[in-house]
Amino acid sequence: MAVKGHMILLLFLMLLLYSCINPSGPNSSSTNTDTALHSRFDYVHLTNADASGIWSNGTTTWVADATDAMVYAYNTNGTRNWTKDITLATANSSPEGIWSDGTTLWVLNTGDKSIFTYSLSTGASLNNASPSGLSSPQDIWLNDTHLWVSDSTDDILYAYTYDHTETTLSFTRATGRDIALSSDNADPRGIWSDGTLMWVGDIDNTAYAYHLNTSLPYPAQDIDLHADNGAPVGLWFDGTTMQVADAAEDKVFAYTPPTLYNRDSSKDIPFASGNSTASALWSDGTTLFVADDGSTEKIFAYTLSNGARDTSKEFNLTTGNDVPVGIAGNTQYLWVTDSGSVSAFAYNLTTLTYVSGGSADLDTTTLSAANSNAEIYGVWNNTNNVWVADDNQDKLHAFTDSPPFGGDSGDDITLADGNDDPGALWGDATNIWVLDRVAKRLFVYAHSNGARNISLEFHLHPDNANPAGLWSDETTIWVGDSQDNKAYAYTFPTSPTGGTYVSASDWTFSTELSTPKGIWSDESTAYVISGATVKANAATLESGGLDSSLEFSLAANTVGGAMWANSTTAWVVENGTQNVRAYSYRDGRDATNDLPLDAANDTPSGFWSNGTNFWVGDTDESKIFVYQPDGTRVTSDEFNLPSNSVVTRGLWGDGTTLWVADDNGDEVIAYTITDSPPSRNSSKDITLNSLNDDPRDIWSDGESLIVLDNSEVLFFYELP
Repeated sequence: MAVKGHMILLLFLMLLLYSCINPSGPNSSSTNTDTALHSRFDYVHLTNADASGIWSNGTTTWVADATDAMVYAYNTNGTRNWTKDITLATANSSPEGIWSDGTTLWVLNTGDKSIFTYSLSTGASLNNASPSGLSSPQDIWLNDTHLWVSDSTDDILYAYTYDHTETTLSFTRATGRDIALSSDNADPRGIWSDGTLMWVGDIDNTAYAYHLNTSLPYPAQDIDLHADNGAPVGLWFDGTTMQVADAAEDKVFAYTPPTLYNRDSSKDIPFASGNSTASALWSDGTTLFVADDGSTEKIFAYTLSNGARDTSKEFNLTTGNDVPVGIAGNTQYLWVTDSGSVSAFAYNLTTLTYVSGGSADLDTTTLSAANSNAEIYGVWNNTNNVWVADDNQDKLHAFTDSPPFGGDSGDDITLADGNDDPGALWGDATNIWVLDRVAKRLFVYAHSNGARNISLEFHLHPDNANPAGLWSDETTIWVGDSQDNKAYAYTFPTSPTGGTYVSASDWTFSTELSTPKGIWSDESTAYVISGATVKANAATLESGGLDSSLEFSLAANTVGGAMWANSTTAWVVENGTQNVRAYSYRDGRDATNDLPLDAANDTPSGFWSNGTNFWVGDTDESKIFVYQPDGTRVTSDEFNLPSNSVVTRGLWGDGTTLWVADDNGDEVIAYTITDSPPSRNSSKDITLNSLNDDPRDIWSDGESLIVLDNSEVLFFYELP
């Protein structure tokens, strides 16, 4: 992934926002274990202690309370807005799900399984009615024609048509629009839809996705909820953030959902009636060629600019090329792969005829011999190679792009887990895009070395359920559909859209912060230990700039390393003296609070405290030492690192897990320090970005793990 340098102000403003709405300090225990959670958007403390449904208009968020007979109002920053509270009718004493169209607020009452309506602007009670057939209703969502109700007993979303005015309210069952929930979604709670997909929260910490029109599951858009978000009673989405109210935590959790498709339906291309089983796409920039896998055994042609059919460029496939599954070409040839014969046939792009004798066909003899049950699909070429997707080996086989078009295994690309059903291929100057027919997702790999580029990947629109064929002009991506008789158009992604590495938050240091050795922040001021200035340089998060009045010089000849602090004192690891020196923010050196290290801990690197004891790494001993403030070792809490190959470069903990940066393995490894003795927890390990290969210290705000690199860059990773 590309690493983006950002001005220091960006980091400061982001951390300032986080500190304003999450008052817990950086050393408090955290249970943030889900990489999708963005706690800087959480509403930390709700007034209502039994939160149920949630809805927002983007300015105000309303949260129902299941026992107070109230719908409480909050501003978008989580502060209370009493003026917009709604007191519910006496009979509406057990509210659960809520929904609004911006004018009327609909409230599900679980006691009598009825639905009440209110004026959103005045709070006035309007009317109520009871939909039939409900057992244990949990939440509601409406569009212009239908109401859906989740039911935790029947594991179904019941559908109703409805009639509503200020004086009337009635419901009629619409069984044809019911959504039967998947077996994993056995205890549904809150629901929300964008009009195409419906998300259903479940107490197994998942929000399951379903296609609203087909009523079928759409697992590509499922959302893993935070471990603490086990009672998801209400969902709402503003287009950027998914907000999930939790009844047990008295909190609204916030998520960035999986990358959504970027449809551009204005550029869709409908296929001709005979082109009903499209299987592959390719274009020379002017004409879109579409292979048909049906009885026609033909290549259809369409003008790319307007989608009009161009019969003058259509041609029949040669004998044996009767199962076309991929098309690619250069200025001379058009190759059509065939899954039946495990071959790639060549056609002259000018005459649109098969190149007789097979002299330009790809030589798949070696492929067939080595992989007798090869299942080839898409094909794409650049000036060096032609790649063919193999569904059996889950890889892209490479061939030379010049006669005799033989195999070139050195450029083969092994596909990632999840990309198990490769179909069509397309590429640009850097990447190959691989359409997965089952995952309904575009995977992306660098064609130079096969490295995956998750930041450009995305899921297909739910209606594009039978994807076949892929081509792009680098503005629009077209994905064919073998059943819908059309090519769906998507906006070409030009910026990162997903992944766990938060490269958009990277921070490149100013020249004053060169040769960085350690980092720490109290979420008001950020301190960076600088080997160049022999200082703890300080930057205020509020102003976004360096503040010399807050910095302090380190002891003479101290290069400095990791740092940790409380409200009055900062401790800085001093290289080569077996000492951790203490500094008062106001008065400089404070030798009375120095931490003397054990003789064996003579190459300290990495320092963290839970406020009671101190954890100190050691690069030579491959061990984590633990001390009381007076220097007494707490050997029962100490532990050895996996091997002497680990080079410790920073520690940070949340009270339960301790993360250790390893300069040798270019990773951050995790230990559960509440175990006795502490134990490895590899599920929370973090593999560092390839450019983050010289870590010097780590710190976290409880959401992102920040890795200080010797290249004078801060790398951000979502905390597992």
